[in-house]
Amino acid sequence: MCAARDPLLLLLLTLLALQARVCGGACVEVDSDTEAVVGDGFQLGCIYCKMRGEVRAKASVDWYYRSSDEREKGDVQIYRYQNQRGEIMDPRFEDRLAWNGSKGTDDLQDGSIYILNVTYNDTGTYTCNFTRTLTYNYYEVQANNTKTVQLNVVSRRKAASVTHGRHAHISDSSRETRSPCSPGSCLRGRGFLMCRQMWSGVWF
Repeated sequence: MCAARDPLLLLLLTLLALQARVCGGACVEVDSDTEAVVGDGFQLGCIYCKMRGEVRAKASVDWYYRSSDEREKGDVQIYRYQNQRGEIMDPRFEDRLAWNGSKGTDDLQDGSIYILNVTYNDTGTYTCNFTRTLTYNYYEVQANNTKTVQLNVVSRRKAASVTHGRHAHISDSSRETRSPCSPGSCLRGRGFLMCRQMWSGVWF
């Protein structure tokens, strides 16, 4: 009886459920971080989203490294991931690279890798090459995408100093910035400033 009386409510709930499914599987391309701390681990991010989820696809990922040392020329392949298996291809990264991308599928969208025990020698340019084959009913299409990460390795002390400086700058800026609110309408909290609005003679 409730279903008969509230058809609009049922329709709304159905649409929300479908929306949740779509959003839950969404892929978002974000840039990789570019500063690592020596001795820590670091993720080299590489995301290449597939625009049409219903299309069958298979992808492989190749990572290349160019040292910041001018005596070393050219890009050297350091890692390859294909058929759900990863392979380290440069002795400098032996036992220090791990796959941290899409798992349990050949339809890769996240090609990120993780560097263990970062050293100063890891400073340089990393290039991620995605090769994707899209399979349609009567034909296949190959798509390629390249992303670059310029990695800088710093000491733990320098990283802590930079973080502290950023926090201090944010704090000073918040003190120096004039309030955009009208008198009596400000709600101050720790780290935030909020303006109340007047509607029909009532503050909210």
